[in-house]
Amino acid sequence: MGIIVRNPNPLKALDELPDKPRLGVNPIVAGIALVVIRYCWLRVSPASFQKAIVILSHFFNYFQRNAAPLDLSFLLLYFGTSLIVAGTFIFFRRGVWWWQDKRDEETVTHLRFK
Repeated sequence: MGIIVRNPNPLKALDELPDKPRLGVNPIVAGIALVVIRYCWLRVSPASFQKAIVILSHFFNYFQRNAAPLDLSFLLLYFGTSLIVAGTFIFFRRGVWWWQDKRDEETVTHLRFK
């Protein structure tokens, strides 16, 4: 039996993302909040930050034996940055399409007699 490929272009699924800019703002705000929490929490209360790291490590070590200790600051920064990038993509997606459509309209209706 062979492998059935339904969509040969995996980037084609990006066309089905929503186009509303408000849906892009929500992940951007959540990502900024995670990055701010990461930097402020570490500066304001380092003791509770260390306790949270220990609790998180015990939680994940319960499910996986011999797991590497997790770094909470890296996780907050990673997920915050990922949300910012994804939200920015969704937010500017409609604007990029509008700009491309407008540029295509100008090239179709514009006559160059040179």
